[in-house]
Amino acid sequence: MNWEMVGAIGEILGAAGVIITLGYLASQIRANRRQGQLRAGREAMDRTTDFVKLVASDGELARIWRRGMLDPGTLEAEERVRLGALLLHLTYLWERMYFLGLEGGVDGYLHESTVASRREVVLSPGYRRWFEGRKQWFSPEFRGVVEEEISAGGAYRPMGWVGEEDPTRGTVEAPGPD
Repeated sequence: MNWEMVGAIGEILGAAGVIITLGYLASQIRANRRQGQLRAGREAMDRTTDFVKLVASDGELARIWRRGMLDPGTLEAEERVRLGALLLHLTYLWERMYFLGLEGGVDGYLHESTVASRREVVLSPGYRRWFEGRKQWFSPEFRGVVEEEISAGGAYRPMGWVGEEDPTRGTVEAPGPD
């Protein structure tokens, strides 16, 4: 064996080391990206939970939410602004969760939970009326998802009365497709 062969073997081993290192780095980048996506999904879900806490902890806000979702015409101008801000915030959270779900950044059960709650809320008369006037604020893809859920129809059950009828209003039926 001469020095040229030893040099060639060294180059081959060096190249193999570089390939192994690049493979390892690629796997670390994928793992880091996945963790970032899952973290973003958890943060979005935490924000959704914070939204529910906000409505639940403020009696006036809860009344505005309830009345506005059932019959937005009963709200004063300032109350409509507050409800509109809540709906905008919530819809932006849903849109974020939707796109994170497409990227695999939301665990399956979180995605299913978000979709189920969104499908109920979008059926309320107040949400439908609000969304109709502001749907252009959202991406065409997400807008289509919400429009599809609205057109599917079904029953809106006010928060706090899930699974049973609201003794003051009953279950509100949303119109289905024509």
